[in-house]
Amino acid sequence: MERRAAKAGLSSLAARLAAGAEAVVGARFSADRAAPRLLLAGRDVPVPAPIREDRTQYRPASGQQPTVIGMDGRDALRDSAFQLTLGPPDGGSGLRWSLWHRGELKVFQGSAGERTRFGGRLLSAWFGLDVRRDKHSLAGVAVARSKGEVAYAAGAASGVIKTTIDSVHPYWQRQFDDGRTVWLTLGGGRGTIENKTSGRGAEIAEARMATVSARFRGSLPTLLGIRLSASGAAGFARLQTAGKARTAVGALSASSDRQSLDLQAVLEEGGTSGFTSLSLRRDGGDGMRGLGLELSSAVRSPLPASPGHVDIRARWLGRHSEREYREFGLTVTARRPAGAGGRGPSWSLAATHGVPEGGSGETDRLWADHTPKHGGDTPALALNLRAGWQFVSRRTMFRPHAALGLSGGAASRLTLGIDMGPSPGPVLKLAAERRTPEAGKPEHRVSAAMQFRF
Repeated sequence: MERRAAKAGLSSLAARLAAGAEAVVGARFSADRAAPRLLLAGRDVPVPAPIREDRTQYRPASGQQPTVIGMDGRDALRDSAFQLTLGPPDGGSGLRWSLWHRGELKVFQGSAGERTRFGGRLLSAWFGLDVRRDKHSLAGVAVARSKGEVAYAAGAASGVIKTTIDSVHPYWQRQFDDGRTVWLTLGGGRGTIENKTSGRGAEIAEARMATVSARFRGSLPTLLGIRLSASGAAGFARLQTAGKARTAVGALSASSDRQSLDLQAVLEEGGTSGFTSLSLRRDGGDGMRGLGLELSSAVRSPLPASPGHVDIRARWLGRHSEREYREFGLTVTARRPAGAGGRGPSWSLAATHGVPEGGSGETDRLWADHTPKHGGDTPALALNLRAGWQFVSRRTMFRPHAALGLSGGAASRLTLGIDMGPSPGPVLKLAAERRTPEAGKPEHRVSAAMQFRF
């Protein structure tokens, strides 16, 4: 039972490695060919020209993710990136080289049967170099260091698996004049896996990883002002370990694969835009298996008489050959940013039901960022309210704010804080938080941080 739980957890980890390669490399395919970019901890540092990406998808309406295991404050890496373009300017002849970096964090959880549960997260640092000969072709190679943690429970046994994988990923994309696009990404790597258990101590095994994913996309004729497109994808990921089969992680081979066919529709009218995708998919490997029909949809509309907007995102696995398997997620978010110059009130209200989409919000992912639990678990409703007011007095910025979070009607989180500092200049962030978990005593925290922008 313990080996089955560990194998399912490593299968999900392998899938997230492949998903990370697909997401990071996919962003390279849509990135601006010439503009440089520097992003530190989620904030753009001014450079001569901003980057632009051709997106038909939307950012997730809620940044909330299920936190399973902490990773020593390195989460800021997921929001950092840079792109440096080398070569002739636009319109010039010759090869255009780009050096780039991107960080990424993925969270997942799931089940391998009765009395077995696992959950974890994967943090990856990517560095790559690619070249464009013309607007139709792109080729490159990326290297990544991925550190993951998977906590599992199987009956009375439990453990924490820590992995470190160094991998290399060559990739290639071709765009045709009629709008069709095809691309291929390969990957291979080696690393170590350490399993810490309560009864046997630490178990260490060497690991090998291999991934491959391919995708095509083509435009269809426009119907009643609705832009239609079709796409398909296939991918495979495997993580193998050496060592002795008497341990939980020794001599294991965990794999995950998925194939999908998708039909997408995009509609823009006035300030309202919408996206809908219907996907037929097949899941295989050592995790969940079977055929499924998935519907994803997103709508963004401006708030009446306000600079804010409303985001509605929904995803539903309507049919699946494994009858006990369920996927459903609905997120509704209303946001009002601060006024001109960042002054005035700002607020956001988000309601999430079920399993929301992954961290990037891209609905055409080959692997989802979250693996829901098997069985009859009832999805919980989560509410998050944030409000603040920013003003300037004697050249000093003040931003008092409050946040309230409710999850499942049992867990809650209340935060009160204030940000202050010269404008522009460093910002002192003070906060007090009370967190009430679903089980256990309330927790209290007081924090202070200094933020510098450069």
